Amino acid sequence: MAKKENMTYKAAMAELESIMKILESGQPDVDDMVKHVQRASELIAFCQQKLTKTEEAIDAIFKEKEEK
Repeated sequence: MAKKENMTYKAAMAELESIMKILESGQPDVDDMVKHVQRASELIAFCQQKLTKTEEAIDAIFKEKEEK
């Protein structure tokens, strides 16, 4: 598991896609299912946070440009 501060949005999405393929395969390992769902939940939260921070940064840039 990559540390949050080192993870990129792109890497998180790639890992999420990998987990989804495992879960959608029709034969996921039942013993690992909880682990996969938990990791997916963490990745989704990371991506949401990253998107929110990016949106806030972009909004701040546009607001700064409007004030000039």
